[in-house]
Amino acid sequence: SGTGTPSGKAPDPHSVLAELAVACLDFCRASWAELPPQQQRQASVAAAVVCSLLILGGKAVPMLAAAALLLYLRGQQPSTASFEPFFRQWFTEDYFPQISQKVQQELKQRAARQSNPLDYLATQLKGWVMGKTEQLQAMAWYEFAVKFALPPCYADLGFMRTATVNLGSHKRPSMVTFWGIHGMWMLAPTVRIDFENVSLLDEWDRQRAGTG
Repeated sequence: SGTGTPSGKAPDPHSVLAELAVACLDFCRASWAELPPQQQRQASVAAAVVCSLLILGGKAVPMLAAAALLLYLRGQQPSTASFEPFFRQWFTEDYFPQISQKVQQELKQRAARQSNPLDYLATQLKGWVMGKTEQLQAMAWYEFAVKFALPPCYADLGFMRTATVNLGSHKRPSMVTFWGIHGMWMLAPTVRIDFENVSLLDEWDRQRAGTG
């Protein structure tokens, strides 16, 4: 009897998987090429996030939470235009009431050193007027101080911005930094203001005397 043709062998599972993988890769390449550039970028970001989750495992959750917080704070930064109104209010309501006490003390000390009686009375009167009209003096002092303080030196830290101003004079500066974060400005918690620096008083007297 004839031997006949041998029956066909069962396909190799490894070969089948390899063919399927090649087919999937070809399909992915074709699909990727059809995507517009914006969707390609979005898909790349999504793939990167998935890979990060797979690699980092349990550590990914706090890292993603921190990244989301930073992105949120980035969108909540106060504008630079909002700093000047904040600074005016802070200067007149918080800073000046404290610095004015030191200014009055300095004026009294200067008056005691005056040899001319008229100069002594003028200096004493200046200190008395400042104490009696503190609110008006605050605005006048602010308008003079901004010549040295503004515009501030801004820095963008990503999740917040800073504004550094000079509360002293050019010769004796007193640099103070403010933080702009979550839609508001505040005095940096690490800042210690030098209330002993009343060098603006010298600038004030110099300009009023016409020698500035």
